[in-house]
Amino acid sequence: MRPGQRVLARDARRQLRLVVSGLMGSGKSTLSRMLAQLLGGVWVNQDEFSHRGRAAKRCFLAELSSVAQDPNVPVLIIDKINTLRQHRAEIFEALQGGVSGDCALIEMRHPTDHPGCFNNLVRLCLSRVRARGHGHRTLMGSDPKLPSILRMTAAGAEPLEEEELARFSARFVVDVTAAPGNLLIHLLADLDAEGLLGRFQIDELISHGSIAQALHANTVAEEQLLGSNRPATAGRTGRKAVPIWLWTLEFGVEAKAAIRDLWSSRGYCLAPVLHNVEDFHVTLLYCGGGSDKEIASRHSHLGGAWDVMDLRQKLQKLEGQEVELLIAGLAWDRRVAAGQVMKAPGSQLEDLCANLYPHVTLAVREGVPPRVSNEMLARLAANEDLDAGLGPWLEQLSLGQYKEAAGQWCYESGAASADELVENAGDLAEAMEPFDEDQRGRLRTVFTRAAPGDIVEDKLETPLQLRCHVRGRRRGE
Repeated sequence: MRPGQRVLARDARRQLRLVVSGLMGSGKSTLSRMLAQLLGGVWVNQDEFSHRGRAAKRCFLAELSSVAQDPNVPVLIIDKINTLRQHRAEIFEALQGGVSGDCALIEMRHPTDHPGCFNNLVRLCLSRVRARGHGHRTLMGSDPKLPSILRMTAAGAEPLEEEELARFSARFVVDVTAAPGNLLIHLLADLDAEGLLGRFQIDELISHGSIAQALHANTVAEEQLLGSNRPATAGRTGRKAVPIWLWTLEFGVEAKAAIRDLWSSRGYCLAPVLHNVEDFHVTLLYCGGGSDKEIASRHSHLGGAWDVMDLRQKLQKLEGQEVELLIAGLAWDRRVAAGQVMKAPGSQLEDLCANLYPHVTLAVREGVPPRVSNEMLARLAANEDLDAGLGPWLEQLSLGQYKEAAGQWCYESGAASADELVENAGDLAEAMEPFDEDQRGRLRTVFTRAAPGDIVEDKLETPLQLRCHVRGRRRGE
């Protein structure tokens, strides 16, 4: 939605200001926290100033003014209910005198509520606030006045007038019923379509790894908030265990040395721009703080949330158990190198690994995250068998929703490999998004970056057999 003049060729040095509006419990803080994590921005939350009493509003606005004047802050995220014109006017006043920037409004709404009506949103927010209990700075789920507070806030909401709306560069309405990861992806895509993400690479922002990290950071923060606000209970002194965010196969010293020697002897001389990875491991399941449903959405081949739950339980039972595996070959491109992992005779690796292409990341180019190994190996598989590999490759590029359209284009054009799709990215993008020019441009960019030169594959005549152990890692480990 474009109330103001659309921003074209946006100067990447301009500060992006995101004004998040919605009822308590609508998900403002969850969205703001994830945006701050992804965009490296500063999140200013009104609730954080509640302890200042009567000075809370003044301190909140003073912080906005200070951050708006900082040229080193790329994104300022403003978290307040913002249902009154006065709220919004005070924010604009606080931003005056800051560095040049664009201001976008993000409204948290229920998709079944009619304009000016908040009945379904109030019911959803009420259930959420009650469910989170003490996991909030100011509004507790046990507050008997909670229903009336939400209803009164909704009843007093003032719609934006044309003159007020014109002060925003863009306005976005967010579906509060959507899963947090999907909500975040759609909002980022909309921001990019309006030219508001000039300094960011949208394909990196919405990759599975980036979204999962943002979800995990939010989960950890909410658990910490719940723990710090939970009333003391007599006789209970233990702390809630920090959830496991990554299940891996860990190598011992000798196994790591064998992997390092293999890469140095076979591939390193052919890829001098890559830097060795210190932490050799095989990722079995990346949880990242996500629910079983959210994790299943990143691994469509698993079959759904029940399979993810089963895998989690299996890994928990096997933690510390020894597993044998084989490194059967090496593969690399200009960004990343990986050892291709196979199941050793008698091993249960296939039953433990959520990745379609188990691997050990060996080396990466500077600035490239190790997770790019997944993209590279999925592209390699799609080059060898496009029918089987197209869907998994598109999922790694966060384009899984286009599998049917891309498959139809491949059938009609006769394309037989992922690299052929990249060579014809323009035609493919038009088939995938025939009515959205902005989205077609994003698709062309994603495909072009997905194939930085040829993939070199080196199959080993004698696979390297290694022993490792199942381990659950927690945040910071």
